[in-house]
Amino acid sequence: MDADLQRLLGELARGASPIPLSATDLPRLKELVRHVTFTAGAWFLAIVAAVFLLLYLVKAWRRVAPRFASAPALPRVLYRAELDRLGEVSIRRAPGESREAFAFRLRDRLPSFEGLTSAHVAAAFGVHTPEPGSLREKASGVRRDLRVGFPHWKRFLGLITPWSWLRSK
Repeated sequence: MDADLQRLLGELARGASPIPLSATDLPRLKELVRHVTFTAGAWFLAIVAAVFLLLYLVKAWRRVAPRFASAPALPRVLYRAELDRLGEVSIRRAPGESREAFAFRLRDRLPSFEGLTSAHVAAAFGVHTPEPGSLREKASGVRRDLRVGFPHWKRFLGLITPWSWLRSK
């Protein structure tokens, strides 16, 4: 057995401290703990800030993507943007609910959404490609219905929530 190990085990058996600490070591240890805690906290805050920034960037992109979308992609991108806006006011499709059933369920509160859904489904299944101007008009109708049907505070709260788009489908 190694002599240092034997001495350490003997000190532990007697209940003595295996590593003698002097009075000058304690402030250095406190400073080390403070430094490690500060560094870990700073990294944690940086990671949380990066996640929030990423969520806001994705949300902003999904909101402005219809302005840059090509004609074939416009029905999908516009529909997704409007679903995100609906998600901001806590309106989401139920699990297993079709797009058409969802639009039918909302027709009393958001009558314009049914037309946008029909155009999106028609384009998705290749029935026909809707006119971009008509699609944009239907999307603006959905936004108008949201402005009329929901209070400002609820729309603002949904707008500043960075993860509201995660549950839209």
